[in-house]
Amino acid sequence: MQKEQAMMNRHRLFLLVLAILAVAGVSCSDQKSGGKRGASPQAKQRIGIVKRGDFQERISATGNLEALVEVEVKSNVEGEIVKLLVDEGDYVEAGQILLELDPKRIVEDKRQAEANVDAAKASVKQAELNTELKRAQLATRLTEAENNFKIAESNLTTTKAESESRLISAETDIQTTKNSLEQDQLSLEQARLSLNQAKLTLIDNEASLVSSEVNLANAKSERDRNKDLFEKKFVSKKALEETETRFASATSQSNSAKQRVAAQKQTIESQKKTVKAKESIIGTRNSTLRYQKLNLEKLREMRKAQEQRNQLQLDI
Repeated sequence: MQKEQAMMNRHRLFLLVLAILAVAGVSCSDQKSGGKRGASPQAKQRIGIVKRGDFQERISATGNLEALVEVEVKSNVEGEIVKLLVDEGDYVEAGQILLELDPKRIVEDKRQAEANVDAAKASVKQAELNTELKRAQLATRLTEAENNFKIAESNLTTTKAESESRLISAETDIQTTKNSLEQDQLSLEQARLSLNQAKLTLIDNEASLVSSEVNLANAKSERDRNKDLFEKKFVSKKALEETETRFASATSQSNSAKQRVAAQKQTIESQKKTVKAKESIIGTRNSTLRYQKLNLEKLREMRKAQEQRNQLQLDI
């Protein structure tokens, strides 16, 4: 821009110098003509008003015209030129069409670009469909996961409740068995005491039997003796009857003693069976208690394992 301004200034200065020289030449010519011819009253005088203006001067010259600023014109697209609308050196304006290119390649490129755009749109559409499908799949999976979580949580709650119920039931059974075992042990002790008491009673009954048999033997001996004496008229009939009565009483006492001994022996046998039954019951109770304790430990282990599995499902 500065270079162009400098050229314009030099051009104006050159024209100004030429104008001054021209004016000076005309003035000198008039003076020479007046000196030779003299002053002529008839000479015409021109009067004018001095105005500021531009001098117009034609200069003939030869040379090469070079552009001050060169602008390279490029097309946005490539192609073969089929029509050139301007010649070299023509004045052109912005937006003016300078040439035409062969449209075949451009049309082909346009078609290819449109095809690429359509393919890209189809890819975008497919991607959108895939995205929607994935969203639907993810939503379905999320729903399934939430349902599975709820089911697992419900199973965990149910399992805990059932496991707790089984544990409580098992612990209750153990406590019931322990209580029954204590009662059985007390009953066994009572049966053993009853057996010992029956044995002592048998000893007393046997002693009574021995005493009654001694009394019976004495009564029989006295009766036999009084009977002989009565036959010999040494005792009265009343005395004989008294001995007969004592003998009958001794016999009755002896029989009663025998019955008591026999009955007591049966009682002892019954007590022995009772003791054995109590001991058997206690043995069964102990076996049941051991089984219940093992079952309780097993239930605790099963509960722990089930809770771990349910927790694992919740974590997943």
